[in-house]
Amino acid sequence: MFKRGVLGKVTPCHVHDLRRTLITRLPDLGFEPFIGHKIANHVLPGVLGHYNHNEYLSQREAALKAWAERIEALAGDRKVVQFQRPAA
Repeated sequence: MFKRGVLGKVTPCHVHDLRRTLITRLPDLGFEPFIGHKIANHVLPGVLGHYNHNEYLSQREAALKAWAERIEALAGDRKVVQFQRPAA
């Protein structure tokens, strides 16, 4: 999409950047940190990962819907400043 110019106002990034941002920012929206890790299909550490096999599907769905609403709100906000990486 970046090569086609569809996302002209968005700083070029990679899928991993989007995953990292989602995991980092979901707690800002009121979700437990591990929900982001479940969305990213990470294995939970230690005892939690060993004993807890719940998929948390309803929580993951709610988190992704909240994240989509946040992205849409930011995309429509004219006060958001888009940073550009300096040319290498």
